[in-house]
Amino acid sequence: MAVPAAPETTAPAVEEGWVTCRVGPGLESWPEAMIVLPRDQAAMAVVPWRLEGDWLQFGPVEAEGSATLAWARGPRGRAPIRWKDGVCDAPTLPPVRDAAVYGRVRGAERLDDGTVFLEGCGIDQGDESAPIDQDGGFFFPAASEPCRVRAWRQHGALRLPGPWIELDPTAGADLDVELEVPTFAPAGMGIGFRPAAEGVVVEQVHAGTPAFEAGLQSGDVISAINGVPTDGMGMEDFLHEGIGPAGTEVQVEGVTADGEPFDTTFQRREIVLDRG
Repeated sequence: MAVPAAPETTAPAVEEGWVTCRVGPGLESWPEAMIVLPRDQAAMAVVPWRLEGDWLQFGPVEAEGSATLAWARGPRGRAPIRWKDGVCDAPTLPPVRDAAVYGRVRGAERLDDGTVFLEGCGIDQGDESAPIDQDGGFFFPAASEPCRVRAWRQHGALRLPGPWIELDPTAGADLDVELEVPTFAPAGMGIGFRPAAEGVVVEQVHAGTPAFEAGLQSGDVISAINGVPTDGMGMEDFLHEGIGPAGTEVQVEGVTADGEPFDTTFQRREIVLDRG
């Protein structure tokens, strides 16, 4: 019976300024990889690297720092590397994106080209591997692990997201998915706000808007919107609840700056601010 070879435990010698990482045989199948320094180190420079048995070596670099281990071509993926005094932590290898996700974004065919995007499942904003055609169709490679994806729309300065869809891609398989994106002309409340631990704080109420007519004032704290608690809610999630088609209702509750509770419902309207 053959005895498996013991893993290498002693790092091979390297030149001055080089770093050694124990990775095992995980990189043997990578035809092209790259080590990329962050923007504040040599402006995203790609660093020479090589494999020596179970060890990844790269350099020359500073004595301490961080970089990204990434695919150079083919399936996209990346993972952080950190090192000090020539030795790096055990890097997590980027997942191999060997599943194919096909689909369509409902509503995208009615919108201007270049205003609908995908995010999630490892997709970066503007990722060339996930273009959306004029009929809303798309394709992107994904890692064979659970993830979620959604479409979102750029409308002026607003970012209008659709719902998240949970995916569980299988290695080597094709997955078909349908997404949707808001197509309405966005209407809202007419407030400036900031998220806070206790809820969403109203910082400004614009004259002539639904929020102004409902009596909201600067300093009010919105504790729930449409029945959803706002403590810990981020700006995007609050906008998702607050923005909708003109004429639809939005309900907010909370406390005024003087500590008085309020609960009010009003209709969304298109907000046109006087910049004069």
